[in-house]
Amino acid sequence: MLHRVADGCDPGWVGPALALPVTTLASFGLARRERHPLVVMLALGIAQLCLHIELGWFCPPAQGAMPGMPAGFGESATLTSGSASGAHSAAAMLAAHALAVLICGCWLGLGERSFFELCRALATLTRRAADRTAVLLAVRRAFRVLPISTRPARIHATARRTARPRGRPAPSPR
Repeated sequence: MLHRVADGCDPGWVGPALALPVTTLASFGLARRERHPLVVMLALGIAQLCLHIELGWFCPPAQGAMPGMPAGFGESATLTSGSASGAHSAAAMLAAHALAVLICGCWLGLGERSFFELCRALATLTRRAADRTAVLLAVRRAFRVLPISTRPARIHATARRTARPRGRPAPSPR
């Protein structure tokens, strides 16, 4: 929708639908470890440029477009020599993308740092809890009281097999 507002180009649903899996895979590839906020901003800038070009491929060609340029660059693609409105549209588009990269880059950079700090804190707590549990289990095993029996285990097993259940009368000796 913002492309339509900014430069009159409507890429429809096909462009964003094709861009979604590509950007998702790229973000999963970059999310393996913590990145510096400037790296996050650079990746966002490259993604903005690639998405702008990709969405431009799905826009209908503008009248008077320069040959060889993909559609979707709005007035910036249809620049005729000295067109003030085309230069204004190109500057507005560039400013909008730069502002989006700065705001989202700062926001994502701080969020990424906070997320990894949270992961490190949870790992520390989990490790401490696992260590305490292991110590408690070791102490419990060390002080486990075994039953003392005077009979061998074989007699116990035999006695259990031949024992009569309680509550039933004993058979009469006839």
